[in-house]
Amino acid sequence: MRLFIILAFLCTSTLSYAQSFEGTLTYVADFRVSGDFIKAGVTKEALLARMNQDGSWADTIWVSYKQGNYHTSKNTTPRSSAIYKPEANKIYSLQEGEHAGICTVTDASQDLAYAGAGKKRIVQKIDTAVTVNGVACTLIRVKLEDQIIDYYYNPGHLQVNPALFSQHKYEGLADFLKMSKALPLKMEKTINGMFTVTMTLVSTQAVAIDEGIFTIPVLAPDPSLNLIKVANQEVMRIKR
Repeated sequence: MRLFIILAFLCTSTLSYAQSFEGTLTYVADFRVSGDFIKAGVTKEALLARMNQDGSWADTIWVSYKQGNYHTSKNTTPRSSAIYKPEANKIYSLQEGEHAGICTVTDASQDLAYAGAGKKRIVQKIDTAVTVNGVACTLIRVKLEDQIIDYYYNPGHLQVNPALFSQHKYEGLADFLKMSKALPLKMEKTINGMFTVTMTLVSTQAVAIDEGIFTIPVLAPDPSLNLIKVANQEVMRIKR
């Protein structure tokens, strides 16, 4: 009887670990600027007006997950999206409008600030009580050279198999998921201590996701698009 109970527990644990959220999460975004920015005359209103003018700001983000793939869509103007493919361990960023013919490919195996530098990110669980939309959350903080990313999660919500994203070192995602085994209900990214972007979950749709949204267009290298080298990125042409 005891052996049966142990085997049943192991089987249940394995099945639970193997299951991973599939569906679409909707986040709303906001940001704040530091006091130093405001003293320099850069207010939130002025910065928002500038980002709206150049189309770089998105206040709503949709992220769809299916196994190790994810597809992010933002209501920028024009709209932009990104696709992560685990077999390549790369993030493919696309945009409509005048830049529709190019794709920025990011190597997810490294963080830009740490590419080739031999540095390690700092990942720590912060002892603090935080509630997101009425759900008690735990905070995991990822410290990079020029960024701090705070991930808020609840282990009983949006559970995910961390093995699916084990190579996704970019922005500390693999480290976060290894500890949380759940997707974030809220994220805060602070850049150089001056600018903080917050994404808060407002909608969850646990539905089957069409694999077609993870299709990458045929790409071709173009040296003229990479005159300024970025360690973990390459800009490529989309073949028509």
